[in-house]
Formats: sequence, structure tokens, C-alpha cells
Amino acid sequence: MVRGARLEVPRLEAVARHREANTYSLLIVALLERGESMTLDEVAERFEAAGIADRGRALLSLQRCEPEATDAELGLVQVGSQQSGEAAASPTARSRARSLQTTAAVLRRRHLAR
Repeated sequence: MVRGARLEVPRLEAVARHREANTYSLLIVALLERGESMTLDEVAERFEAAGIADRGRALLSLQRCEPEATDAELGLVQVGSQQSGEAAASPTARSRARSLQTTAAVLRRRHLAR
């Protein structure tokens, strides 16, 4: 990474109607906007303010959203494949990897869209 380089943080209103936008990617954008952790209720309020969905509907969507990447796409070892000496990825490791993958994808798309 180049020192001093700064990525422009996308605005939720600007990406909400993008054809590839989904609840999870919009969650990542809301977190990037805020620059710190948020509760799902706070994200739902932000979705409502951006005109994406009313708070109640947004909260329901946020509670069941998941990233789209599969374990195979993330290079994670499936549980039960330990015969080859590989360690199995825990659900927590999968969740963290998916979050990082999705964040990276959102930032790449934003950067490439310029």
C-alpha cells in the first residue's frame, strides 16, 4: 500500500441502489461511513435515514444477512478434512474471513468504479 494514499469512503445513499448491493454489503458501507462499530439497531436507523428500508424491516434483514462468499472461495478448510493434516476452520474463523473478504470486495468495487 502506498503511504499517504487515502480511499474515499462511500456514502450509503450513493451505493444503496447499485445492482450488486445487498444487505451485507450495505452493512459494510454503513460501518465504513461511521468508522467504528455499530449495533444492528444503529445500522437499521442509518438504513432508514438513507431511504433503504424502514427501521423494523432493515433490522430483520440485518439479523439474517450473511456474506455471499463460500468457504471454498475463501480458501477455508472444511471440517472433516483433517486427514491431510490441515486444521479445520472454526465457524468464528469463517465468519471473520467472510467479513474481511466482503469488506475487501466492497472497497475494490468502489475503487474500480471511479
